[in-house]
Amino acid sequence: MKLYQLTFMDLSDGKQIRFRSSKLARDKLVREWKIYYPLRTLMLAERIEIPDGKIEFVDWLNQHEAQR
Repeated sequence: MKLYQLTFMDLSDGKQIRFRSSKLARDKLVREWKIYYPLRTLMLAERIEIPDGKIEFVDWLNQHEAQR
């Protein structure tokens, strides 16, 4: 499964990571956050591959949590 990973930086909240499943949802989030959180800037938007199998997904999730 492919998702968009969006990494934002905020002065008060620090690093924010969000995931969206489509380009439209990604663009909508960026537009809304520009209005509601003007100090939050988009640092990185990349398309990532997430494993479909249950065991591989859990491994990916554990690895991703360790990076936070």
